[in-house]
Amino acid sequence: MVPVPDFVRAELSGLEPNLNVFSNQTQPFNPSYFKSLWTRFKAQSQGVGKEQTLYSFRHTAALELFNRTADIRKLSAAMGHSSLEVTLGYLKHMARTELTVDDMPRL
Repeated sequence: MVPVPDFVRAELSGLEPNLNVFSNQTQPFNPSYFKSLWTRFKAQSQGVGKEQTLYSFRHTAALELFNRTADIRKLSAAMGHSSLEVTLGYLKHMARTELTVDDMPRL
């Protein structure tokens, strides 16, 4: 779960409740919707590398959240990790080498 800013709530509240927020159609959400959009965008964009995926944004968001809050518990909750150790490994994998086990909160 992530918080939804008020300006997004206001925008969404004016939409037809029976339509999909992304496609504006009554059909169920297509699981490949964002992948298809991303593929088309990458083909037209010169600023996006071929290796960049939609999942890359998850890593970017995680680092941004941690940099803003410096709170590993908030990051862990936002990412849906099962433990703080998973979050620590996630940060280490993203070159956050200055973060160590000693930085973890004691329970």
